[in-house]
Amino acid sequence: MWWPGTGRSLSLVSYRVREARPADVPALDGFRGWPSGRAETGPVALVAVDEDGLLAGFVLAGPAEEHEAVTAEVYVLEVARDHWGCGAGCDLLATAVDRLGRAGFDRAVLWIDALNVGARTFYERHGWSADALDRQVSRAGADQLQARYSRPLA
Repeated sequence: MWWPGTGRSLSLVSYRVREARPADVPALDGFRGWPSGRAETGPVALVAVDEDGLLAGFVLAGPAEEHEAVTAEVYVLEVARDHWGCGAGCDLLATAVDRLGRAGFDRAVLWIDALNVGARTFYERHGWSADALDRQVSRAGADQLQARYSRPLA
């Protein structure tokens, strides 16, 4: 199957998800969502590597700061635009959820742009549900409404 606008065939793209390494940081710095200057990779820091050995995306997750100790948070999941719809995001999210569950967390939350219908649909397809909780955050001088999603890990 051909994915319009990507120049890729969905049936021919495969990804390997692995732990992020310090050597990945220069490539990760090119992603909008990677915390600039971050050298450590954190509790759950995974990358998806394409068939050519290039980073297609990453996910960062760990303990939720505003919740009880058994709740985890997916801090950020980002996939390069030319890999959208090819499975990298699905693989990253599934692996992160598995790792969080194995680490003893029984629930996970994440925050997304409340107006991003594509992201909402993506997470809902993967078992996440909107919590009916919103928050206002400021990013680069602009306010953004975020919606919280959650899912059980057990």
